[in-house]
Amino acid sequence: SLTVTQGQSASFSVVASGSALLSYQWSLNSTALSGATSSTLTLTNAQTTDAGSYMVVVTNAAGSVTSAVATLTVTNPAPPAPPSLGAAGMTTNGFTFQLSVSVGQTYVILATTNLRDWTPISTNVALLGTILVTDTEATNYSSRLYRVILR
Repeated sequence: SLTVTQGQSASFSVVASGSALLSYQWSLNSTALSGATSSTLTLTNAQTTDAGSYMVVVTNAAGSVTSAVATLTVTNPAPPAPPSLGAAGMTTNGFTFQLSVSVGQTYVILATTNLRDWTPISTNVALLGTILVTDTEATNYSSRLYRVILR
C-alpha cells in the first residue's frame, strides 16, 4: 500500500514465477483495468479517483493466483502558503515592498486608489521565496492600495 500526493506517480509491482508463460490483470476495487497486463502497474498523475484497492491476478496454464490487496491513498496537495508582506516604503523609483510567496507560485499584484477599480501591475512566477516589487506609478497618486492573488 502507498500514499501519494495528487499529481504524483504511483507504482505497484508483483513478482511471480511459474512453469509457463504468465499473464497479469490488474484491477481497482475488483474492476479490471483495461491495458493493465504487466507485472508492474504505474499510474502517472494520480488523482483522487485513482484511490482504492488494487490487486493483480497472475495466470498461466496451471491456473491463477490473486495477489494481496494494496491500497492507494491519494492526498490533495497542501495549499500554497499565504503571501506575507515584508519591508515597504517609498523610494526614488516608487513604492517598494517585499513579498514572501511559495517558490513556483504564480502571483498577480493589483493596485487601486478607490478599492473598486483594480489594475494588475505585475504577474510573475516566484523563482525565489522573497520577491521585491516596485510600483513606479505610485508617485503619481496620493495613496495607492495593493492586493495579491495567487494562482
